[in-house]
Amino acid sequence: MKKIFLLIPVMMLTLSGCNTNQNSSNKENYDVKWVTPVGAPTLAFYDQGENENWLSTDSPADVIPGAFVANNYDAIVFDGLTGLNLINKNASKSHYALARWINQLSFYLVSTTHTAEEAIAADAKIDAFVQTGAASQALRRLASDSSKGWEIGELTNVTYEDGVNKVQANITSSDTAFDYYLLAEPVYTLTKAALAKKGVTLNTIKNLQNEWYSAYGAYIPSAGLFVNTDSLNAHPDEMKAFINALDSRVDDLVDNPGKAKDALLAFESKKDGNVQKQFGIGLPIVNQLDVLQVTNKLGFMKEPQTTTSNMNYANGFADALRDGEDLEPVYSDNLFVNI
Repeated sequence: MKKIFLLIPVMMLTLSGCNTNQNSSNKENYDVKWVTPVGAPTLAFYDQGENENWLSTDSPADVIPGAFVANNYDAIVFDGLTGLNLINKNASKSHYALARWINQLSFYLVSTTHTAEEAIAADAKIDAFVQTGAASQALRRLASDSSKGWEIGELTNVTYEDGVNKVQANITSSDTAFDYYLLAEPVYTLTKAALAKKGVTLNTIKNLQNEWYSAYGAYIPSAGLFVNTDSLNAHPDEMKAFINALDSRVDDLVDNPGKAKDALLAFESKKDGNVQKQFGIGLPIVNQLDVLQVTNKLGFMKEPQTTTSNMNYANGFADALRDGEDLEPVYSDNLFVNI
């Protein structure tokens, strides 16, 4: 697997993953090429650490949005709603459609100075991540919704970081700098353990997935897999095999996480193997993977998925954000593909 470094220009990054055989008719030798951010969704490729056709990036905002337009990859993993919005925005240029939701992460509002029994003030100082991301959107909606949410009102003092790892760094370096922090698994588990070693208790104030489902009967989406429809038409067998392999790995992560753990540790033991660098998942999480996944804390989705179910899943969240009774769906079926 190739790894992106921040100093390489974005254009070079895009070209480095370029699929020059996009229209090749030689199916026997065709290799599916895909790009992902580092982080929890990469566990769905737990046995692919040495695959040179996989490009991972620790700067997804700089790389992946352009990939949706450049048409250089057979598949892209990205925040599902962001990807759908990118396709909608660039409908005439994009060649991608969502084929799978990979996971629905657990998101938590936490604090070291407040407890779950205390009322959250509208002007409470909150450290969150990615202002346009699903977790931050859900946080704002739950806070302001007077009929189904927390009846706090509009949050007026939220800082938005580029990613959840920045929130983690802030809370572990100064756990009282903010009243509340927004975290996602597996960072939540790591942060709780790190603070406990310092004698600091991390209080879980709200589980956003539970709160969202209770309020709206829907879930907060996370990562999605987008496939290149040109590649699917030109190389249907190889693309379907790629998807089937992904489905099998997701099944393992839910039902047999020890298999994924063993594969990741085997990769780490190789001369050039580095799970943290390649997957963005530290060894502490890898070593706990079978324990974490007893209750599927990373939210991997193994249920059968269709265009209709995937579209309804996205629109369920979108409708809750906008009080969407009797409104036109945000995401239409042309943004999705059955495989």
